[in-house]
Amino acid sequence: MSISTINYRETYFPKPDLSPIIGKPTFESLYQLIIDLQANAQSAHSNLGGGTHGHLRLIMTPTQYAILSTTPYDRPTHPGTLTIPVGTTRLAAEELERNHIESLRVFHEVRGVEQALIQQLVTTIDNKYLIAFKNHAIGQFNGTLMQIMQHLLNTYGKVSPAQLINYEAEVTNMTYDPTTPID
Repeated sequence: MSISTINYRETYFPKPDLSPIIGKPTFESLYQLIIDLQANAQSAHSNLGGGTHGHLRLIMTPTQYAILSTTPYDRPTHPGTLTIPVGTTRLAAEELERNHIESLRVFHEVRGVEQALIQQLVTTIDNKYLIAFKNHAIGQFNGTLMQIMQHLLNTYGKVSPAQLINYEAEVTNMTYDPTTPID
């Protein structure tokens, strides 16, 4: 059995090309990257996590996702080789095979969406900021999308006290026109 490959970036993502981050990432640039990746992750349908948020959980922590959905998004593991016990009826064997094929499909779907999102991330940020996740032997990036984003946020996404004061002043001095749509 072969698993069909889907180009998620071109087929589903509303933002197939993300704006590059020039130079060292900052909190602002990483925040915008997260927003864009979340939009793309949510656009690829999934029945996981209740079926209403696509693959959004790939770019959120379990706690963040729990705010959106009461149904957890359980990331599937590879189901392994199909084993049908000796003496299994034909009907039961066919059911085992159908379930195995569906488990493989869901596993490859999640993996495909995540790989497409990681590919977007690595083309957006200079590789020197992602070196901790690069396997130099094969040129691939290790880790999940969340692990890479957490690393980037912990390393480059710190907000300085001066930035916090500026953000506070921005909010304090903001004027709101009630005739303007909330969004």
